[in-house]
Amino acid sequence: MKKLFVTAALLSLSLASATKVGDLAPNFKLTDSRGTVIELAKLKGQPVVLTFWATWCPSCKQELPEFNTALNTLGFKNHFAISPTDTSSDAWKFFADKGYKNIRALAEGKGTDSGSSVAKNYRIIGQPVTVFIDGAGKVAAQQSGLMSDEQYQANLLKTGFKATLKK
Repeated sequence: MKKLFVTAALLSLSLASATKVGDLAPNFKLTDSRGTVIELAKLKGQPVVLTFWATWCPSCKQELPEFNTALNTLGFKNHFAISPTDTSSDAWKFFADKGYKNIRALAEGKGTDSGSSVAKNYRIIGQPVTVFIDGAGKVAAQQSGLMSDEQYQANLLKTGFKATLKK
């Protein structure tokens, strides 16, 4: 019982220190599968969405195709997926095999951070976690666990994104 209490106390402390709405989103530099380095600071003025995921995560496997479809409809370009646990090649292969074209998988590349260091800076515990960042670089919304399309779109609007629906 004591062990369970200590574990619960530590978990609640780490959740209490997670990146919160209104916080400045920590900067990072990661690489996509084409070798393009993405740095959050260089996207200032644009909304950004980060999904922390893993190839072995059942909820991630369920929501990533839904995000990909929604992004195609909405015309949103800055949705990135960061895996704290997978290798770069595994993450990029997963996305290529699934045909995800509207979400870019980011991973460690030469002279960049690692997915695990970015997750640590955002204080991410578990997957999936999606962080919505506004054009000022502040966290506008954050959601842990599986997210519906309605929740995704509502959180995306909190970033200041104006949908340009494709037909």
